[in-house]
Amino acid sequence: MTVNIGIDMGGTRIKTGLVRDGVLVDSTKIRASSHVTLEERLPVITEEINRLLKVHHVTPSGVGLAFPGIVDSDRKEILSKYVKYTDAQSVDLVGWAHKEWGVPFAIENDARAALVGEWQYGAGRDCDNLVLITLGTGVGTAAMMYGKLLKGKNYLAGNLGGHMSVNLHGRECNCGNTGCVESEASTWALQKYISEEPGFHSSALASVAGIGFENIFQSALAGDALAIRIKDNCLKAWSLGIINLICAYDPERVVIGGGIMQSKDLIIPFIKDMILKDSWIRDNSIELVAAEQIESAGILGMSWLVSTLNA
Repeated sequence: MTVNIGIDMGGTRIKTGLVRDGVLVDSTKIRASSHVTLEERLPVITEEINRLLKVHHVTPSGVGLAFPGIVDSDRKEILSKYVKYTDAQSVDLVGWAHKEWGVPFAIENDARAALVGEWQYGAGRDCDNLVLITLGTGVGTAAMMYGKLLKGKNYLAGNLGGHMSVNLHGRECNCGNTGCVESEASTWALQKYISEEPGFHSSALASVAGIGFENIFQSALAGDALAIRIKDNCLKAWSLGIINLICAYDPERVVIGGGIMQSKDLIIPFIKDMILKDSWIRDNSIELVAAEQIESAGILGMSWLVSTLNA
């Protein structure tokens, strides 16, 4: 029996999985280990994959890797330096896959891989005009038109929705821009800037270590004034970011992912109201849905992309 190997290089965890006929056979997670290079991490990834292959008595037919940066999926190269794995641009991943398993290799940006996973196996099924946005540590985006991933000349197209400005007077983002969706409403921005907020020291959030959206939403529900203000700002920033994506790509459906979507019953109605108020689209309402393959979209998406190499 043969399977495809899917690898999703997250900022905190690296997820690997075996996929057969669109079904996740098994998966595993290891630490991203930001203190080491990708070259040093590959042997650990290889070991995890070989363990899964041995347990299930299967052989690989291809390897697909989702990377959190700008990727040339045609030449199979990583183009942008990332805060982790700073050597990634110089690593021969095609050679690695061939040396270890003798199989074809595919690489794609992680948001595009997640979009493909949702398109084929999740909330994007039966829809070929899609936008995906993931909310969490950062804000990732990808777009598809007529069943084709949008990439552009420099492989940037659709990927930088998190760095669209939504606040002219906002804080500087880690990308150098001002008032990005990320710098207004991401986990890293919360953790970096929250202590500067007026009323922080009198807020219940002052006693929380490692503040995230779960803390914000829970404290807002309990009536904490600072948490309510931050929650409202995040909802507006996400809504404006999605409206920008709608204006840019005119999708039929927007898929929203990330752990924060545990609060989808609050988030989706708010964003829908903003879209109805500010979008140019009136007669054909845009579907706004939560992602279904929260943990495995990237792995499933890369498995599907590997399959297209073998088709």
